[in-house]
Amino acid sequence: MPEGVVRWFDEARGDAEILRDGRPYYAPPGAVEPGARHPGARVHFDVERVDGVEQAVDVRLRQSALASRHRHRLG
Repeated sequence: MPEGVVRWFDEARGDAEILRDGRPYYAPPGAVEPGARHPGARVHFDVERVDGVEQAVDVRLRQSALASRHRHRLG
């Protein structure tokens, strides 16, 4: 399962672009879970070929990214 970063997310259309190793993948409307809908979000996604073009689908926030949001510094 590839990992990447959300480059942009369009609230009006619901689509996004995901970068993986400098390569952009288009994510169609509805492919990005709500928690990952902001630039810079670190995500996991699947790649699906649609009309000969690879797209990011089932885009989910990485668990490590989710956990790090809630870490508190102790000491």
